Amino acid sequence: MLIVVATLLAPVAVVSTWVRLELTSTDAFVSTLSPLASDPAIQQLVADRVTDAVEGQVDIDALTDQAFGAVANLDVPPRAKLALRQLSAPAAAGIRSMISDAVDRFVRSDAFQDVWDQALRTTHQQLLASQDGDLAGGAVTVGQQGEIAVQLAPVIAQVKQLLVARGVPLAGQIPEINRTIVVATVSAAPKVRMLYAAAVDMGTWLPYVVLALFAGAVWAANRHRRALVASGLCLTAAMILTALALRAGRIVAVSELAPRYLTSAAVRALWDDVTVMLRSAVLATGALALVTAFVAWLGAPVGFPLGLRRTATDLAATVRAAGERQGVTTGGFGRWLHAQRRLVLWAIAALSAVVVILSRPLTLGFVGWLVVVDVVLIVLLLLLERPEPGDPAPADSPAAGPAAA
Repeated sequence: MLIVVATLLAPVAVVSTWVRLELTSTDAFVSTLSPLASDPAIQQLVADRVTDAVEGQVDIDALTDQAFGAVANLDVPPRAKLALRQLSAPAAAGIRSMISDAVDRFVRSDAFQDVWDQALRTTHQQLLASQDGDLAGGAVTVGQQGEIAVQLAPVIAQVKQLLVARGVPLAGQIPEINRTIVVATVSAAPKVRMLYAAAVDMGTWLPYVVLALFAGAVWAANRHRRALVASGLCLTAAMILTALALRAGRIVAVSELAPRYLTSAAVRALWDDVTVMLRSAVLATGALALVTAFVAWLGAPVGFPLGLRRTATDLAATVRAAGERQGVTTGGFGRWLHAQRRLVLWAIAALSAVVVILSRPLTLGFVGWLVVVDVVLIVLLLLLERPEPGDPAPADSPAAGPAAA
């Protein structure tokens, strides 16, 4: 029962821990969403919305018609007047092209990344402050119907300065535009504060509860090793289901947000960047659980695991004997290594666990290479240690099973 309850709570613990970090840490929030500024889909979305906002506030056709009309009314030949009037439309198209080019250049520059990061930092600070107030008027707004929108004003202001600097006087007429991009609709917006408090609390204590349940299950079982194997396999299965749920969530997000609010490519990029740390945490937890189950099984004092350990020990002894016949021996260091083999194996396991926990984002390739490195280290231990004559082979002793694993 302890294993079942811990397995059911494990996905909630992993997700709530990630949510708590994103909600309470501004640095974590910024680092999660900052890569979106360099994503082509997001850049194109922002560029299109900024261009539309500028053209919607400035009547380029009317301004060019007025400018060319004023010149045509001067004392110029009739053919010149006709030519000037015919140049009005191409000039307007040229100005639109220049605005679009300036916006595209800006959203692909380092300056846009700086504006984006600062907006994210301000947004998160306002989201935290919103737990005691309203978001209206900030970089992120929540409407009466629960629409969550991000303001484009900082980007438009930077584009205006860029156009003026490039010699486009018309850009000086661009007014202050408070245009926003709606990124989601939360019909249950009044429940946000309650969910925020629940996520922070659960993300703080729930992981320790899950660990305590698994540890209690192993301690209470008559066969500790079998309970450890079962715990590792159940936790691995839970993380696999969590990863599949995240994939399904990506599909749901696209169907809900595209194309009403964002393009499909933008939604996918947003989902992938927002959940990258969560996916990494799920993979890390699953990998640790699977390795734990395998090591516990490999340490069994009977059956195939025992035979495998005996074979590995015999092969290592054969290699050491061949080396000693050639005058190659580890001497006192090998004897010390044999005496401390259990400590060395625990050190390898602990170091591997620390590497997995600290590495972000974690990939299957990285986990695979880590397993290869651990196997190499264990093989080196078998080859370098030097048992004293008459010492029992570790694999032959049931008590030495965990150390041999």
